[in-house]
Amino acid sequence: MGTLEDKFVAFWAVNYEFETFKTFKEAEEWLNEMEVDVSEPYSEEAINGKNYIAKITHRSKYDITDEKSNYTQEELDDGEWPYQWDSVGTLLMENLTTTTKQGRRIIAHPPTPPGKKSEKGG
Repeated sequence: MGTLEDKFVAFWAVNYEFETFKTFKEAEEWLNEMEVDVSEPYSEEAINGKNYIAKITHRSKYDITDEKSNYTQEELDDGEWPYQWDSVGTLLMENLTTTTKQGRRIIAHPPTPPGKKSEKGG
């Protein structure tokens, strides 16, 4: 199902199916193809607005805070690593609309301060 590059999710309410897509157009085409499979011209769900396409703005991200590999065998034997997993961390929802190297989106042309004309003549 989908890739991390996908930007849209489409939901088809008839069978509670969803799929992710790179473009809005791909998502729309998928929903239209799904509707062709129903016996009526359009499903009751589609007619009642229950199918949808949404832009993915946040995605889960696992932020590792500690790993078992950071400990020596002696520390592990002494119980320094009390977890059953190889890593521990925090699950975050990363905002994809503002992500860059520093965690923020780089704006190519910063907005012009109020009262100042932009170099583009605005």
